[in-house]
This record gives sequence, C-alpha cells and structure tokens, in this order.
Amino acid sequence: DNVISNCNRKNKNALPPIIFHNSAPSVERSVELVRRNLLNQIDGRDLARVVALEANNDILAYTVSKEMGSYYDRRHLHADFNSRTLVDQMHSHWGKTVRFRQVILDYFWSPSGSWAIEHWQRSFFNVNIPRLVTEGLLNFGDLENDSVFVSASSDNTAARHEEYISSTAAVVYLPFCSHCLGQVVGCYDALSPYYTISFLRKDHLDEHTLWKATNTISPESMSGWLAKTIDQEETYCKLDARQIRHGTVGDAYVTEEEILEVFRRIDRPEEVRMIKLTALRKFHPEYPKSDERRRATRPTLGLDRGGYVGLMSKRPVVGKRV
Repeated sequence: DNVISNCNRKNKNALPPIIFHNSAPSVERSVELVRRNLLNQIDGRDLARVVALEANNDILAYTVSKEMGSYYDRRHLHADFNSRTLVDQMHSHWGKTVRFRQVILDYFWSPSGSWAIEHWQRSFFNVNIPRLVTEGLLNFGDLENDSVFVSASSDNTAARHEEYISSTAAVVYLPFCSHCLGQVVGCYDALSPYYTISFLRKDHLDEHTLWKATNTISPESMSGWLAKTIDQEETYCKLDARQIRHGTVGDAYVTEEEILEVFRRIDRPEEVRMIKLTALRKFHPEYPKSDERRRATRPTLGLDRGGYVGLMSKRPVVGKRV
C-alpha cells in the first residue's frame, strides 16, 4: 500500500491514477509491483515472502534492515541489527509489549565471505541475540504445551546424545553456513547461558515459519519475476569441512579447528540447513521460581541449562606407543 500511495502521489497530475489488478496485499500484487517496475526484484521478493508469512492472519511479521528500499509498513524498523543499541531501538519503535515467537536471520540471499562478515557481525551474535532473552523480547508460548522432550538417540549410526527439552517458540534460526557456525562457536560463552544450540535438518524445515511461507509461493513466479529459485537454502545453507577451512581465515575469536570440532560431531551435517537457538524454558515468565531453585542442583538441558544439544559424543583419542 505504501508503494502504491507513493507512486500515485508522485503522479498526482496524471489521470487516471494507477490501477492495480490485485487490489489487496498478496504475493500476486508483489509480483505486479515488480512487473510494473515500482519495486526492484530484491524488495519485491522480500515483500512477497512477508505477505505469504502473514497470509493466514495468525502471524505478524516484523522486519529489521538498514537498507532504505525495504520499508513497507509500521512494523518495519530501519536499523542495523549489528548495532549494540538494536534492542533499545526495537523497544522504542514497537513498544515494550511486542514479543517474538521466532527470530529469523534471513537465508534467501546470503553470500559467504566478506559480505557475511560485514553484514552479520560478532555483536549480533554476542550481544543482541542474548539480549532478546534478557530484555524479554521472546514469546515462549504455553509453558507446558509448547515444549517437547527429546530422548537420547537410538540411531545406530550415531553415538547417543544427552536428553533435552526443545521448542518452536522463543527460537532464533540462523543459516547453516560457515560464518554463522563460526560465530556461534566463537560466541558460545555468551549464547549458552540463554539458549540450547541445535542443528535443524531439511526434513524438519516446516517449523521454520519463513521457509514454510516462502514455499507457498509459485516457483515459477519466484524464478521468473523475482529472480530466485524457491530453494535458496540449498545454495546458502549447506556446509562442509572445506568451506569451514576457507571461511575462517583471519577470525580473531575462533579457530578453524574449534569450528571443525563441533562440525564433526553434527549428525548427518549434509542434511542440516539451519542452526537453531532455543531459549531456555526457565526464562518463561510463568516458570515457577520454586522449580528453578529445586533444579539448581541437577539442571536439565534446554530447561535450565544451555549449550549444544544433539551432537554425537566425542570419539575417544587412542594413543599409539612409538
């Protein structure tokens, strides 16, 4: 609506005003804006995915970007999400009652190398992601019903892992790429007091609301008018050891070997597409303080203890006498 209003305002002397075939906000109207050269393909693509996300009226999308062209409505914040004042800006712009069930670092166009280093800086991982918990910006859902107990693996192809509590509420999703994995490993001490860290395989991507909404868009419209294939996670969210060795040169906070040590313990890494940070359930506003004190002597992973979950056990190092 903002784009259309601005266009008609600029052409106020033109008769008649521009009429659109798709009058209501929709993916189709987003495509029409691109076809009429009123939005570029990047902004049209982002708008289409936001509209798809909100299509069923059960989700409201809030967006943050420092790019000027991405302003669409009052739920957009023009800001740098690497800024250490980001959380304060979010409170100021949206008020202190807004809570987010999922926070998603968009994967749809995320080149590796210098682009990722510049746009996804350490402060985002080390400061702002923890502050989402400490400043009360996450929606934890229902205390009892929005969590699930994950038992130790019974898969014979992988070593057994520790049991833990997980959820699809109060979650941060990051692309499974060399830069994000390196930042998570390098910022582990800042993240683990507040989150469990797991690795989401492609057969579980339905829980990622933006991915799910994106895949409701016609693949033909996406590739034809919006200039991307629908499955961008297959381009930007796949990782192997070679990419880690290539992508960690010059990082002052984490070594290549530290990242590879975590990577080697991920079960079926070739199937992983997202890094999932799940806020500990003890931060739920309704979590009983009496339970917190009782569990202090025996914390449960995902409830009141954070860190990696689902990793395979370390293989024992066998010494050889020479």
